[in-house]
Amino acid sequence: MERMWAARDVGLVVARQNGKGSILEARELAGLFLPRFSEKTIIHSAQDFATSGEHFRRVAALIQDTPVLNKQLKGAYEANGKERIELKNGARLLFKTRTKKLGRGFSPQLVVLDEAMFLDNDSMMALRPTLSAQPNPQLFFTGSAGLEDAHEFGMVRQRALKALESGDLDPYLFFAEWSAEVCNDFCLPGCDEHDSLDDEEVWAKTNPGYGIRISYETVDNERRADPTGEAFKVERLSVGRWPVQGDQWSVIDEKAWRARLDENSEVEAGSIKVLAVDVSPNREFSAVAVCGSNGHCLHVEITSGELSVDHRPGVDWVVRRVKEIWDQAKPDAVVIDKVSQAGSLIDQLEHQGVTVISPTTAEYAQGCGQFYSGVQPRRGEVADIVHIGQPTLNSAVAGADKRMLADKWAWDKKTSASDITPLVAATLAAWGYRKILFEKPKAATPFFYAGLDDI
Repeated sequence: MERMWAARDVGLVVARQNGKGSILEARELAGLFLPRFSEKTIIHSAQDFATSGEHFRRVAALIQDTPVLNKQLKGAYEANGKERIELKNGARLLFKTRTKKLGRGFSPQLVVLDEAMFLDNDSMMALRPTLSAQPNPQLFFTGSAGLEDAHEFGMVRQRALKALESGDLDPYLFFAEWSAEVCNDFCLPGCDEHDSLDDEEVWAKTNPGYGIRISYETVDNERRADPTGEAFKVERLSVGRWPVQGDQWSVIDEKAWRARLDENSEVEAGSIKVLAVDVSPNREFSAVAVCGSNGHCLHVEITSGELSVDHRPGVDWVVRRVKEIWDQAKPDAVVIDKVSQAGSLIDQLEHQGVTVISPTTAEYAQGCGQFYSGVQPRRGEVADIVHIGQPTLNSAVAGADKRMLADKWAWDKKTSASDITPLVAATLAAWGYRKILFEKPKAATPFFYAGLDDI
């Protein structure tokens, strides 16, 4: 029986100039020349012609400069996008730029996807079937840290993280990554719990070629040339902004969210109450949330009626439902982000006598940070938000991702793993509550509040 690889899929994440190409050269040469591998067709692909062509020239030079290999060479053909190396025994190494037709018409035993952070779904859909009939195939994903659109590479990485966290090894995957754990958006100045961008030991641990291929002076100059450190983190420390890819609890920790559960919490009668509305970018879902004091903390909840929670498909129901709550529960205001899809509802609500307030972009970002701190406080802060464990809000928090806004951040509806309109609505409601409480204080008036289920 033919020998099987210990891993069919191989993933490598490492910063540039650390020798990743040498690993690929060794693997491809082994596939071509070692009889035990006997790989007749190997495909090496990269995002663009220049990268693929450079790798072709390096492999060809290694063969031509090694007599024992060169005498087996039939030819190294450089033909403007159709580079290939062929041996006298018929084995060949093909160099391809990635397209929607990658791999079609071939039956490779090995495929190398270099610069995998730029790999798209169309290329993968074309490629996978070409390997399915091979008895011993292997697929390499290699590249530097991925950004928000690195979905295919991100899925490989997520497989590795899932196996690491669960202790349940993936029998088909080998994955290696050299990266730093730097401060996130929620760390306070002077944080000593994460890797420092200016620590030479961090440079060494994230660059296996440090002191060999990469000098102190090179990295030090890169750091000095990037005062913000954003590019340095990605390109030299391999700190990616990977897509969520179905990952859960990537912003708010699950334990922190569960710790803020209070099933008996409810808005205190006579206290300030603020509603908020959010609509998904494609207007597929909408949500209505409320925030008020329970006497100790800020209570956030997705409102509900007799039949359902107010997280429902479409938009047409929203104005009618908000007006119903406005008339019955008499909240102090309704918060809507006017630049979101929900902004189209403002005129209709105001026409019906509903008071609508809207945050600026900066205020919305501050509200996102306040919501995070209210659930998962940083050192020196106190958690002040509670919820009642509604599945729709739990799901939104679990699947949420964030996007950067200058020196702040906000929830990202595009890259989140689920519909996060309930979370956005709850965030806006909490922001509105604080705004009214601190900017427009008023004495509470007698009010009977029987609970949201009775609205």
